[in-house]
Amino acid sequence: SHTSSWPQQPPYIRLRTNNTSAKVLFRKRMKDFSISCDFKWLQCFCFCILIILHHHSCCAYIHVEMENFSYSVVDSDTNDTMLQGSDISVFLAGKWCVANPSHYGDDYYPLIQKDRQTLRGWQNVLGSYEAVQTIWECQIHENKDKTATIPVVTSLKNFDSKLAVVFELEWPEGAWNTSSSAKDGNDVSMTNFPTFLWKNNTNDEEGIPQFLSALSWEGSFLQSVHEHSKGPAGGPTVLYNASSTRLDNVMILSPWNSRYFKTYTAGNHFNYRGQAAISPGTSGRITSLPNGFRQSFLLLQAKHGGLTAGLAEWGQTMKLSRPSQGKKIDDVTLQRVGYQTDNGAMYCFCQETNCSETLLSKMNELEDDSSPMGYLSFQGAGASSGRGEGAPWCISTWGVDGGLNRKEYPLDMNAFQRALGIPLQLYAPYFCPENSYFGNDNSKWKYVTSDETLPGCNGFAFQSVSADQSRDFYGWFMDKGLKVGMSSFETDFMNQNYNCVPNFVQSPKNGDQWLAGMADAALERNITIQWCYATPSDLLASLDMPAVTNFRVSFDFCYGASWDIGESSLLVWALGAAPSKDTLWTTENNRAEIPGCTWTEDHENLAAELHLVLALMSTGPVGISDAIGMTNETLLQRAITPDGILLKPSKPITAVDSTFVETSAGGRLGKDGYLYGTAGIEKSWIFVSFKMKDSYGVKLIDFWPRVGTVPALLAYRTYDDGVSCLNGTDAVSSGCVRLASITHDTQHKEIFVAPKSKDSFPGSLFVPTITSVWKQSCSGWFFLGELKKYVSLSPVRFRKLSCLPSGLSIVITGTVGETVHVTALKPLNATNLEVIQQNVIIPDSKEVTLVLGGQNFEIFSSKHKSWID
Repeated sequence: SHTSSWPQQPPYIRLRTNNTSAKVLFRKRMKDFSISCDFKWLQCFCFCILIILHHHSCCAYIHVEMENFSYSVVDSDTNDTMLQGSDISVFLAGKWCVANPSHYGDDYYPLIQKDRQTLRGWQNVLGSYEAVQTIWECQIHENKDKTATIPVVTSLKNFDSKLAVVFELEWPEGAWNTSSSAKDGNDVSMTNFPTFLWKNNTNDEEGIPQFLSALSWEGSFLQSVHEHSKGPAGGPTVLYNASSTRLDNVMILSPWNSRYFKTYTAGNHFNYRGQAAISPGTSGRITSLPNGFRQSFLLLQAKHGGLTAGLAEWGQTMKLSRPSQGKKIDDVTLQRVGYQTDNGAMYCFCQETNCSETLLSKMNELEDDSSPMGYLSFQGAGASSGRGEGAPWCISTWGVDGGLNRKEYPLDMNAFQRALGIPLQLYAPYFCPENSYFGNDNSKWKYVTSDETLPGCNGFAFQSVSADQSRDFYGWFMDKGLKVGMSSFETDFMNQNYNCVPNFVQSPKNGDQWLAGMADAALERNITIQWCYATPSDLLASLDMPAVTNFRVSFDFCYGASWDIGESSLLVWALGAAPSKDTLWTTENNRAEIPGCTWTEDHENLAAELHLVLALMSTGPVGISDAIGMTNETLLQRAITPDGILLKPSKPITAVDSTFVETSAGGRLGKDGYLYGTAGIEKSWIFVSFKMKDSYGVKLIDFWPRVGTVPALLAYRTYDDGVSCLNGTDAVSSGCVRLASITHDTQHKEIFVAPKSKDSFPGSLFVPTITSVWKQSCSGWFFLGELKKYVSLSPVRFRKLSCLPSGLSIVITGTVGETVHVTALKPLNATNLEVIQQNVIIPDSKEVTLVLGGQNFEIFSSKHKSWID
């Protein structure tokens, strides 16, 4: 509507809806509105408002409200309760201390409110907040005549962005007898703050059904679970509604701003009263807390729809909140292809007469075939002594210290590495009960011992250095490795390394101190670390550890299913590390039998490409382990440059968002097939599908980063080594690419179809379909990159794509003298595209600028500042 004096008063628009809440009006989807514009001069303004509404329609704004002895997370627009908090309670002096007066009695101590105030403050990354701070006293009745009091401070922080809430609990004077695990089990938290009642179905009397679904990570290899996780091996929880095809509303609950991530437990799925609940907190195994101990939890409302987008936003928030901002140091195992000897590798259990010579011969073979290895991961049987003397793969004497089996490996470590001429990755998970480092007259190191009676610890008898000596010990230990060419260090069985050691799990600081000591020692020496068999709390702790660069997210290749990395990789990627897929074969290696490994269908020749593609696109190590004469060089060279550099994507490959959407029939893509996605530079994407029970339409929700503005034109093609794209032909009619036009009306429809997998031969279900997609770029051009490579627009190869008045320019890097075959699509008119191809030779400067436009291709050497024919 308007008034007759509109030149003096700005016009306004009334949005009419049946919903009585004006706030809801601006948060719901466009289909909920009818907008009335009575005058033509308002139509443009109305359209702008439509766009604004569309951009804000994906999510709610949130805040937390404090009640007498509980709290609730509320939609700031509708005042609807999204998450209902449980009663505040803590465990100390052997009992639960509870804030709800109706539960006072012999079973519980009273938690009495002494003071409550509202405060303003500011926190790094999250910004300004208003907090409700409550001071409580737990009244402990030691006997009839004596009562002790323990202060507890809770803070609920509502941030001005209305996208974040922080729950903080502090123990100003510490606490004692805090372990509730004997009473409530190993998984329990000693704090019910925050704890949210969980409504599993609409008939439950308590709990709020706003979020019907959860994704979390739990246990070794950071495996995903489609529920809130459990126990000290659990992790952050993503809350969403799987019935929403666009996954509009996503929240992430996680530990926040902590010095002691290893004290975290995801809880036992119950509150102190036994009600179903999300109940993370400080582990109930810890026996006491020091003065000033604090736990914090972040509940982040994602700005945009989708799990991938939400986790990206949460991960960035987590990284920026840390002193190191989640940054990592350079790691040769992430930059170059390597050769591995771990479980499942051909030479893990070397049965040759001279294993030193066998490995040297394999390295020479690969170099002769233009696939030089960048490092050797040396960790198989015989690499150190001790295997079979305690926990799996424990170390009695490290190979560097003379533990090498000299019957199998005649060359000592120094001579072996000099002959190799490349760095080593060395392995030491923990130490056997009898070893060269602890408990003898010559040792200066204090040690801790595992307890095989703890949950998940049967068969894990080992020793490790004490937390307070961790940094000095690992510095001393790694110095030995440096002398024989070690550049990377792997610690395995991280789950057991912490959870099987009473000295760690019962302490509020020892576990984190042990991890930090190892990581700091490595950083001082520029050594990188892979943590294998790790849990989510290890990954969280690594936020401040630049030397810890990658985490195994797959099972051992030995046992099969090491391709199942899509959901685990989401968490590792979000927190700034590289997901690692285990070793792989590029052929079936004559179906060789490896001790302890059962032959599985995904070891067949047809499955080899999938393993290589996923390892490359994980952005983690690519470690092949074929026998002599058994490497498929054609496959391998699609992933690397001539000097062995990995042509990786811009982000790790992860499960696409469709994986988490339930269909009306109750199915889910993750149950009926696998569709993973990643991206190259600029607006280019790669999708890998396999084990598909049926064809599946890929939609824009599955693209990350987002496609961006629409309308837009996309080109896509299935990987075929580039053979279907011929210079000078019409791009579409020749079969080089297909086109998909996206408009506002079609943006929720399928872009292309991932085909059903064939099941005609052993291994054929694992044959990957690799689909690359490009968005039309400057002046109508498409730059497709290197179509012979699995990642055609790798950021390792291409940099600085810039728009020009009639085309675009892009910087290409490589090895001096290397020929890079590139493909682009030139716009001829509104409907036709021509395939344009060029061989680019890398000059002495190791980079060259390619300009597209006008006369198709022009090449400019940045070193000589001149054009090259």
